[in-house]
Amino acid sequence: MDRIPKWEQLHFRATGEEAGRLSDLLRETANAMDELGEITVSDMTFHTVLTDIGEFTPIVDVYYTLYNDVDVVGPIPAGSNVVYHASQAQPAGADSAGTVGLLKKFADETVGCLGAVSIENVVFKPTVDDIDVGRSVTVYYTTTE
Repeated sequence: MDRIPKWEQLHFRATGEEAGRLSDLLRETANAMDELGEITVSDMTFHTVLTDIGEFTPIVDVYYTLYNDVDVVGPIPAGSNVVYHASQAQPAGADSAGTVGLLKKFADETVGCLGAVSIENVVFKPTVDDIDVGRSVTVYYTTTE
């Protein structure tokens, strides 16, 4: 299969204190976004990791662009890094294959064509309208080339 094009995106991660309050981490994330200035957030993910001492540390990953730019130009803001992303959607409708069909298509046509990469995150989004539910999946990754 052909390799898919690489679409650039900026990313930063905020990490909370072990067993800390989620509200503190969210405030820290909001402050970091405020310091970046005019940004457009594409995705935010919230998860935890288990530390060596058996406590969970909350993490927020923020994927964004500056000023609605398609390409990353100029210096990268401190604390951020460039990642790439690829998305695929399954529209709503009676003839769609639903979530299972989207995941199979995404595995074969998107993730399977990335080449040598390190996966940072995968985001699944249902989109609801008055009649049905559509779906999309985005993978965020870095290259090892």
